[in-house]
Amino acid sequence: MGCFDNIPLENIENCPNAELVAGISETEIYAALSTDIDTMPELPALGTANQTLEQLATVTGDITFAAQSGKGFYKMMVMPETGEVKSGLVGKKGNKKVKNSFEFFLSNTSGQNLGWLRQNKNNPLVFLVKEKSGRIRLIGSKTNPVYMETADVTTGKGPEDDTGIQVALENVEGTPSPIYTGAITLAADNHA
Repeated sequence: MGCFDNIPLENIENCPNAELVAGISETEIYAALSTDIDTMPELPALGTANQTLEQLATVTGDITFAAQSGKGFYKMMVMPETGEVKSGLVGKKGNKKVKNSFEFFLSNTSGQNLGWLRQNKNNPLVFLVKEKSGRIRLIGSKTNPVYMETADVTTGKGPEDDTGIQVALENVEGTPSPIYTGAITLAADNHA
């Protein structure tokens, strides 16, 4: 069997009347340490017979944490209309990879936000981000987490400036950030 066998051949339709909504939900963002994850479903392998294009971009199953560990995802809120999930090709022809990034702005230079930055500046993370369309995007994995690439703290200069932290997280994988359809387990010891 060659590497081009079993590639899904589907028409790519587009409905010009589709009511598309851009952006992410500023209230539906979840983060976890990749080291706390016990098991994590993966995308199906390329070349599996009878795969659809949608299945190739969807992670099914639940991300789990060790039983009775209290570990899980914690919820974050970001400034409206500042969050964005992006995926782009990097590398040379015949050896392309995908750089995935999640950028957002944490309003405020509060102790909580500064403490989050201090605690996570080098931590391996996994994010679940809900698009305004309702899809949940998975950024990072147990074996290939995202890391902070930049985090710029600003007090702002004047009354019309934003004050807070601009954060950019990145990883490089073989695929764009997939759609996640599993459960979201929240940490038991969340101090919210």
